[in-house]
Amino acid sequence: MPHYKFTYFDLRALGEPIKLLFVVAKVDFEDVRIPFNKWGELKPVTGHGKLPVLHVDGEQFTQSLAICRYLAKQFNLIPKTDIGNYRAEELVELFMDLRLDFFVPFLLEADPKKKAELKENLVNNIYPKYYGIFESLIKKTEGTFISGEGENMSWADIFLASWIHTSTNLVVPPEFVKAYPALNKLYQTVFQNEEIRKYYKL
Repeated sequence: MPHYKFTYFDLRALGEPIKLLFVVAKVDFEDVRIPFNKWGELKPVTGHGKLPVLHVDGEQFTQSLAICRYLAKQFNLIPKTDIGNYRAEELVELFMDLRLDFFVPFLLEADPKKKAELKENLVNNIYPKYYGIFESLIKKTEGTFISGEGENMSWADIFLASWIHTSTNLVVPPEFVKAYPALNKLYQTVFQNEEIRKYYKL
């Protein structure tokens, strides 16, 4: 078994879906958490000056989605069919649109008034729009997970559930996702996974 060393800040965000892939696959990894006050000195020696970074037997892997896809293949957490893979990739890319265009600007905004306005827009407009899209895509598969391959949970399901978990309370209230039955079922089913429950001590 390779030695996995995963390095990220001490927060969920981009690192959490990757950690959950290890958790679900029951694969041990070294969890290195970088304090923000140490990042300046470490950035020049970090791959492309960004986190997260995964080392596999000393070889460095960068870019969160590339790491997710790599681990998903290693841990057999990819859909079995081409259409299932497409559905998974589509879902992930849609969430990244939400994250980059709206979620990140909200997090980075320092002005309290502007931040409150951005949050109001997220809760009333942006999240309903994207959660509605996710709901529609999942319903089309007529299954619990996005691939439409029965109970075959893929990395994309884990990725999306992780980000719903991160968004809850930080942006939207806990009951928010319940307005989207198919999306909520996916989220709840992922978080009923025995290993994830142990990881979060649920």
